[in-house]
Amino acid sequence: MTAPDGRSPEGETAMGLRGRFVSVAAGWVTLVTAVLVAVPLTLRDRLPDPLAVHWGPSGGPDGSAPFTVALVAWTAVWLLIGGGACVSAAAGAARLRRRAGRMGLGALLGGGGLFFLAVQFATVSANLDAPDWRRAGSLSLAALLAPAGLALG
Repeated sequence: MTAPDGRSPEGETAMGLRGRFVSVAAGWVTLVTAVLVAVPLTLRDRLPDPLAVHWGPSGGPDGSAPFTVALVAWTAVWLLIGGGACVSAAAGAARLRRRAGRMGLGALLGGGGLFFLAVQFATVSANLDAPDWRRAGSLSLAALLAPAGLALG
């Protein structure tokens, strides 16, 4: 509930709260995006092209994608989710006034960012120093980080 001057009982204006939330959210989206781009590019000379991007039930790689396609896909999907959450936060002052709205958007951004970072970590580490995508390592423990990222968010 807000007072006639637009302040909440804690003395916070909706615009101030929204502005801070959007700033933090945009910073998080930018940080995750930078890592999603920088890590594979930094390790580019140690990764096969194409990369193994899918593993079968046996744990061995059974699908590949060109390096550029994998990099663009990881980044584009994250930007669609993270950017969409930021736009939603910027446009929805009423949503951010409620704790549940802030928690929902925060969970989407936090869990989504951790999920994408974990998927990339698992994929890059399995492909690291592999001579060919078919000889990439199994996902093993690294694959558990992706669902853990969602659970933590």
